Amino acid sequence: MIKRSSTNAHARVPDSLGRLWWFFEAQHDAWRATNAEIERRDVYIVDKTRCTIFRKIHAIRTQGPRVDKLDFRASITVWPGKTTKSEGLARFRGISNDGPTVKAWRRQIERKIRQQGYRGHWQQTRWGPFGVFWKTLKDARAVLAEVKLLDNLRL
Repeated sequence: MIKRSSTNAHARVPDSLGRLWWFFEAQHDAWRATNAEIERRDVYIVDKTRCTIFRKIHAIRTQGPRVDKLDFRASITVWPGKTTKSEGLARFRGISNDGPTVKAWRRQIERKIRQQGYRGHWQQTRWGPFGVFWKTLKDARAVLAEVKLLDNLRL
């Protein structure tokens, strides 16, 4: 069984990074932002295993002659799950991140992600496989389009 969890922990947490941003903004030119990541987290339950998918937009300041230029990228990362009965990692609780249902779900996700122009692969960790997929974005307008795509992408 695959379902999307409806919990949204981020909605309850104040944006301390926003406060930090405003602090440095008040420091004028002494400090500069160089990189930024904005993320969305979604939790899915697959065969009693909770998996987290991070969708991120990355802005990276170019270190070349145009210091004002930003490079944009998008990423999708799939973290191995935890059991739905405890916060322990699935592998250590006797539920496999490599069961047939979970494997099929990972293949399905990878296919959908690749259809959207992302490239990447699954890596093995001691907690189980996790997937990381990247896409280069042309400009700020492409970022806006990608955020819409990521919001509507059903994994």
